[in-house]
Amino acid sequence: MNPSIIYNRIEDRLRTDDNKFKAVNYLFFFLLLFWSAGFLFPVLSPSFTGKPIVNQLLNYNYSIVCHQSEASEITFGSAHFLVCARCVGIYLGALFIAIMMLFNLLKLKLSLIPLLVFSTPLVIDAFAVRLNFYAYSKTIAFITGLLFGAIVLIYILETIENSFNLMYKRKNGLQ
Repeated sequence: MNPSIIYNRIEDRLRTDDNKFKAVNYLFFFLLLFWSAGFLFPVLSPSFTGKPIVNQLLNYNYSIVCHQSEASEITFGSAHFLVCARCVGIYLGALFIAIMMLFNLLKLKLSLIPLLVFSTPLVIDAFAVRLNFYAYSKTIAFITGLLFGAIVLIYILETIENSFNLMYKRKNGLQ
């Protein structure tokens, strides 16, 4: 068999796997967009307070993943996000990275060092607040959440991409 034909078949298959990974990027983007729209909804929709059933459903939904302490929520006038400042940072950081990866603006091969560097501020802040070394700061919580959300999504997407590549190699006997 002609080597160029084999090469072309492998190249076509890689394009197909890239399309599968691109679909995963779209899925993560739309899930994060939908999730973020939910906790941003009270601030973005002035008539939100007039719908108690929607308010109760959204509050319950986000209470599963966040403590929702009023003292740690970001407020705009009388409206507030449905999650704390740290969670807002985590979700918006992940959404920002999802957008960047969707448009191929970011492509990283990471080691554990960036994960530790970006996660450490969040861990230190959470423990320092919990141990009363200093008072809770919404700004610091938001920034540490932003860093953590961004780096975690990069690792999640990289792991999925590596899994696709490994499955492809095993399926085609390349490993």
